[in-house]
Amino acid sequence: LNAFFTMFQVITYDNWASEVVAPLMDDHSLTPGIMVFFLSFIIIVAWCMLPAVLALLVENFIDASMKEEERAAQDLVQDSHTNQVSRVLDPLLETLAYFETPGDLKRRTHDLFSALDVEAK
Repeated sequence: LNAFFTMFQVITYDNWASEVVAPLMDDHSLTPGIMVFFLSFIIIVAWCMLPAVLALLVENFIDASMKEEERAAQDLVQDSHTNQVSRVLDPLLETLAYFETPGDLKRRTHDLFSALDVEAK
């Protein structure tokens, strides 16, 4: 179990230099065979893990970009719907926008309200 934990530390680079290599150097038991083993282990694991990590990153990037495209499409649909609604109100607002006097604006507002008031009819 300790060997498994030690190799996991080496794979994840989690304090492996201070907890694995330093005791070997203190005991002067770091032989060329041990160095070759650890270096080959790190190289093999790095080459095996690199494609897996890159695949995971690329997959997450693709998912994020697809979600962004969907959100942009939804925003576009919502904006086009909003523009259609605002275009319906444009003629009404145009009648109010160009007035000559405050009394003219009041008359136009009253005429517009009277035309749209369904309860008074």
